[in-house]
Amino acid sequence: MWIIIQFGLVTILLLFSTLAAWYEGSAILDNPWEWKHSTPFSQMLYGQVHSKSHISQLDYFVYSAKFHPIFPSIMAISSLYLLILIGYYFLKPQHKRFAYFLLILGGGLFDDV
Repeated sequence: MWIIIQFGLVTILLLFSTLAAWYEGSAILDNPWEWKHSTPFSQMLYGQVHSKSHISQLDYFVYSAKFHPIFPSIMAISSLYLLILIGYYFLKPQHKRFAYFLLILGGGLFDDV
């Protein structure tokens, strides 16, 4: 029962922080001088960004992480906690597999640094 409560609370925290980061990142629409430096996804899709309509929603998160990193950090931490919680739930009886799961997850996180 405690795992279900944790899962629910972490999911709510993840959704709230995602919405907050998305909202904070929408400020990129008002800062055209940042379009060149903070829109990697839009530049992959459209090339040079010249108008607000060319800015991808994913770039909102990039801008938020760059200038307001609190909510994107909460997103990352709660996502990681959710992954560990799901792995624990499904691999609890198999301790060795859970250890391998954590090793792979930690290796993936170490590789991103």
